[in-house]
Amino acid sequence: MHSKPIRSHYKAHPWVEDREIIRRWQRGQTGFPMVDAGMRELWKTGWIQQSVRMIVASFLVEYLGVNWIEGHKWFHDTLVDQDTAINAMMWQNAGRCGIDQWNFVLDATSGFQDPTGSYVRRWCPELKHLPNKYLHKPWEANEATLRKAGVQLGSTYPTRILTDLKKARLRTKENALAMLRTPESVKMTDPNGYDLITIPGKGISRVFTRREFRNRKPDDPKNYESKDQKRITSFFQKDIARNKSHSKGKRKDRSRQSKEVEKDNNARRQEKKKARMLKKKFKEKTRGRMNGGKRALTRADFED
Repeated sequence: MHSKPIRSHYKAHPWVEDREIIRRWQRGQTGFPMVDAGMRELWKTGWIQQSVRMIVASFLVEYLGVNWIEGHKWFHDTLVDQDTAINAMMWQNAGRCGIDQWNFVLDATSGFQDPTGSYVRRWCPELKHLPNKYLHKPWEANEATLRKAGVQLGSTYPTRILTDLKKARLRTKENALAMLRTPESVKMTDPNGYDLITIPGKGISRVFTRREFRNRKPDDPKNYESKDQKRITSFFQKDIARNKSHSKGKRKDRSRQSKEVEKDNNARRQEKKKARMLKKKFKEKTRGRMNGGKRALTRADFED
């Protein structure tokens, strides 16, 4: 699990293998303050808060395009609370090949996790005099602001490892989609684009797949349809039909139950109405006997 993806077809995913990029991420020298702060804290203390772990993991996989295995190995070596099973599971999910792939991509420049800037200032002290406005994006500050804060990009603090996050993210997405369109991957995908995994002793199971990775071109499945794919398609079509039939039966049962409930409600309403009428007659006839009548009231006085 620490190196073999649970979604087996993801082993063909193309990744960036530049060791310099990986090392800059490991040492907190990416030029993105939130990422650098998290990685420096990890190196210094052996621990980082869960949401920061997600930020640095998302940055490594989604923007740098580096294999999740590199992140798993680094966390395995540096975290004091390292648990092999949990570490591998979370990194597989971050790398989109686990049972529950992450349904989000975190932006390392938004500052949502460090709105006051105290975290970045603690672990990236070379940026501590920058205004909050530029603390998570120092490259947006003009020369005068940088000079006043004592920051020189490329010298006192590293330049950005990426200059276009949107382009980097798109590149990673296209690499993933290219992998998902291969014959091997299509065989492990259901008709709706969800990934399939094989569970020993249980057969095939569908797992959550992000919408952006379910939207393949309409002709892709046809181009690569195999006997296995036809078998899987047939299985899910039968399953869908079975579910529809089951739902239809449930609707009929609910309709029948509703009619029975309505019938009971009507009967209760009639009983209450009759009780009100009897009570009204009782009051009227009792009032009459109290006005001078001598005969004792009987049940017959209240019956129609």
